[in-house]
Amino acid sequence: MYLRVLDCKTKINTLKGKFQGLSSEMIEFFDLAELFYQILAYYFLLIEHEEAKHREDYGFIKKEFQQMIYDNLVAAE
Repeated sequence: MYLRVLDCKTKINTLKGKFQGLSSEMIEFFDLAELFYQILAYYFLLIEHEEAKHREDYGFIKKEFQQMIYDNLVAAE
């Protein structure tokens, strides 16, 4: 969607001469749309980063727990 907004802004900029008053309002609208989609993308990246961080933390704990079980089995033998 972000790339589509950028395409629309580019097309509107090429038509500036034909639509004087309307083009400035439309460019302002697409500037806000661009900002909105950037914020949305950063928000989803933040969520993805937090989920990945938790997966890695839990994976590390799981590996550590497996190693502890293995060490206990070796000691028990």
